[in-house]
Amino acid sequence: MFEFKPWARYGGGRSTWYKHVKDGLLPPGVPVPGGRTAWLTAELGAVDAAIAGGAVVEERRQLVRELVTRRSGRIAAAELPAAPAIPPAPNSPLLTRREAAAVLRVSEATFGDLAKRADFPRPVSLGPRCSRYVREEVMRWVLTQRSVAVGLEVA
Repeated sequence: MFEFKPWARYGGGRSTWYKHVKDGLLPPGVPVPGGRTAWLTAELGAVDAAIAGGAVVEERRQLVRELVTRRSGRIAAAELPAAPAIPPAPNSPLLTRREAAAVLRVSEATFGDLAKRADFPRPVSLGPRCSRYVREEVMRWVLTQRSVAVGLEVA
């Protein structure tokens, strides 16, 4: 029903794919939960058939316009794939960047800004490409920020 990297089946690159979408030769993707974009397999099949049938550029553009119009502006939410779940770690003493952002109830981008601050806890390195934040240190930082705002001292 959905394809997430359709350029792979055509042997071209992502940039070329998006150029063809921009030029109206391929249908645009649909946003799906999790901030991803997917393409409807049926639409790609229709474009494939047109190419195999020798459709010229204008015929392909017309086909793409018709396909997009048939979507009726939206895909039913029930048809969309589910967002990738973040496994909860309620008792884990270590947090991934995403989990730490969720604990603080901020976006990952905002968390990145917070992590750059000198007073924010540093992550613990578990390997060359793996680091985690200590839950207790993050929560202590939150309490410190709260107490600074109201003029209290945290032990």
